[in-house]
Amino acid sequence: MIPEKLKKQKHEMKPNRIATRFTNAEWQKILTVYEYQKQRSMCNSLSEFIRRAVLFSLGR
Repeated sequence: MIPEKLKKQKHEMKPNRIATRFTNAEWQKILTVYEYQKQRSMCNSLSEFIRRAVLFSLGR
């Protein structure tokens, strides 16, 4: 169940520019990798996973 506070915040949020750059299939791949890493205790949160992914992509 979603708390009322979060429901309100969700409506107030502006669409994320980065999110629109990915297709649904690409998001599935991203979330699959995230779930795999979470199970292996490689990352604790989605924000940590994204931070690592960004740093990795910048390093290339």
